[in-house]
Amino acid sequence: MPGKKDLTANQLTNLVAVFFIGSFSIMGYESIATAQRSVWLVVITAMGPALISAFILSALQQRFPQKNLAEYSEIILGRPLGKLVSLVYFLYFIYFFSIVVSELAIGYTAIYYIRTPMTVFYFSLYFLCFLVGLSGLTTLGRLAELAIPALVLLTLITAVLLAFSPNVDFSKLFPLLTERIGVLVQATYYNIGAVFGNLLIFSMFTPYVKDQIVIPKALVKGVLLSGMLNLLVAVFTLMTFGAERLNYMIYSPTQMLRLISLGGFIERIESIVSMTWLLILFMEGIVAFFAAGLIGQQIFNRKKVNSLWSPILLVSFLINYFLINNQYMEMYLDILLTPYALLLQFIIPILLLLTASLRKLRISQTNC
Repeated sequence: MPGKKDLTANQLTNLVAVFFIGSFSIMGYESIATAQRSVWLVVITAMGPALISAFILSALQQRFPQKNLAEYSEIILGRPLGKLVSLVYFLYFIYFFSIVVSELAIGYTAIYYIRTPMTVFYFSLYFLCFLVGLSGLTTLGRLAELAIPALVLLTLITAVLLAFSPNVDFSKLFPLLTERIGVLVQATYYNIGAVFGNLLIFSMFTPYVKDQIVIPKALVKGVLLSGMLNLLVAVFTLMTFGAERLNYMIYSPTQMLRLISLGGFIERIESIVSMTWLLILFMEGIVAFFAAGLIGQQIFNRKKVNSLWSPILLVSFLINYFLINNQYMEMYLDILLTPYALLLQFIIPILLLLTASLRKLRISQTNC
């Protein structure tokens, strides 16, 4: 079981940032194709609900210090209903983790290893998750501390190299704000549901932060840092491919790295840079994997979370193989589950906070 002093505030900030950067690059790229030249407005707008979510989670954490989502759901709603809510989130976290693994496996096979079966990548990513899970929450925090500087450096280097690349044209950013309001609302809606709305996952990590007082600041810093980097990635993706080409592309931020052209040496290392980028982005999947394990530990009253890693991976594989691996089923699930994802991301936490306020429920720090 994770201890109560496993994460620092800086590690929490890095986890939030790498999670949102990974979400945007792996799944949120569709909003670039939809919003096109107004994608900068979509990214900035989608950060608003994430900041609101940070306020809600911080308020709940202040009322129930060192308690996670599953624990204070039972306190607020009672044990039976609280367990039911936790079970719903448990399944949602596993489903989200499965989507991340599926998207990464498709990205590897579609862009780099066309003849390699996706099952190979499934099991490779699952094995990586299993190792990190056994290593514990402290290892996850240290990986985030390594991942964010690497992502920032990689993003800045890529931006500089692309600025001098013949593939980049600044005129592709103009004219601005030519898209219809309905299109921008749709892109923002998707960007919230697939990317910035999932800050709720970190309600499973906040109890393990050493200094509980700085949690709100850490969450906000993570949202703002990831928002700035996502904005930079979106703008350079648009300048590289143009609005028209983006409608026919998948994983456009990753494919952007393949167009780096500045001498023979840079051209030879583009595949290494791209693979490093994808591997770092997999931190998003590991975060979701850990969240599923932590909430499952509370639901099933397990003394050690390690006993849940194998069952979670098995369920995820079955979801990928029988549901997400089917293109038509995946499209149906996206349409069906997105509204319910927003319900889990915002409505239920708001109801929990309101109920706790009305019932005047609070746990003092000394009782934890």
